[in-house]
Amino acid sequence: MVSGGLDLYTANKSRKMSNEIDRLQRAQTAGTAMTLSAIGTTLSAIGSLAEMNFALQIQMAECDAKLQTLTDISWKISDYFDRKEMHEEFVATMRHSIHTMNRELDLIDSLTEENPAYALWKASLLLEVIEERDVRVEHFSRVSQVEMTSAQNLLDRAADTRSKISTELRESDRIEEYRLLTKTLEQIADCSDRLNSVKNEYSREERGLPKFGTNNPYLIEQQKRRTAPLREQISSLEEEEIPALWDSIAHLIPYSSALEKA
Repeated sequence: MVSGGLDLYTANKSRKMSNEIDRLQRAQTAGTAMTLSAIGTTLSAIGSLAEMNFALQIQMAECDAKLQTLTDISWKISDYFDRKEMHEEFVATMRHSIHTMNRELDLIDSLTEENPAYALWKASLLLEVIEERDVRVEHFSRVSQVEMTSAQNLLDRAADTRSKISTELRESDRIEEYRLLTKTLEQIADCSDRLNSVKNEYSREERGLPKFGTNNPYLIEQQKRRTAPLREQISSLEEEEIPALWDSIAHLIPYSSALEKA
């Protein structure tokens, strides 16, 4: 029950974040100037650069999950022609995946002018998802000519988008921004993994104190000595290392200025 509540909370927060990104994207695409109060309202569910980055990845994560469903059956939807409901479900998943990837490319297009390095990073991630999930035109040919054409257009658009942004960055001597962004995001991921590992170790140490020893000053002191280095590592990662890494690429994260004003 507790886990379900947490999952529901996370899902609701993700939905709110996604809606806020959509609103910012529509405003940017339309060239609408947003007031400070409007920005504050828009970013009510996004409070940090880490959350902004997470919000910008929600759509791709959802798409990846849909594609995983098709990968699990090796894209062999023809095996389910005699099971109408399952076959229709897989076809719907294929169509929704193409739709979501096109929306992801729309988002990337909207970020290209102001944040080309981040747009290139997202375009590269999308192509990685396409390759890892084995998205190929021939899979869609088993459904119809229309689906096959739709898939081909999507794959061409994804490749062209990445190539175009990469070329523009190189021609404007801004490719180093992309390298800084990718390297720093990898460092943040490594630090986050390390943080989770240290937190798990700290939890194990806390649970390791026997119940009968909770009132034993000696055992309590021994535990404090063992956990002190872990607490220091957690504090350093949460309050210094990870925030410093985010700050170093704040200028490359979309809508970061709006986040500061909010």
